[in-house]
Amino acid sequence: MTFSPVQRIAAELKESTKKLCGQLQKKPAVEGNQLQVRNHKKELIFTVNKAIEEMEGEQLSFQNFANKIADQIQESHRYEKQKEQERELSQQITETTALYKKMQNDYSREQDENMKEMTELKRLKNEAQIEKDLNI
Repeated sequence: MTFSPVQRIAAELKESTKKLCGQLQKKPAVEGNQLQVRNHKKELIFTVNKAIEEMEGEQLSFQNFANKIADQIQESHRYEKQKEQERELSQQITETTALYKKMQNDYSREQDENMKEMTELKRLKNEAQIEKDLNI
């Protein structure tokens, strides 16, 4: 099934708006969200006006509009990749921090065990020294 350029563009704008709404739900910063909505509205109005100009013009090809939509979709994918990479790096930081704390705890436990062993060895040495002195 082939869509007309206007139907395809409408679907792409709908998808873009859907993604924006998803981002707004995930990111509860109200001021930032309002700014993002205003910027998104401005971009949509500008894009629609350009599409209307192309429709009213002699070209009737929508090539500029299609290129702009494709660029926006590509930019959206780039942000999604960065978001995924940020999530992975945050997870790595969490795992590394947990490993570091575990290693610190292991080191402290080993130090305690060594101190207890040294204390016991000193006690045995003292007992041996006392026994030796008594035997003399």
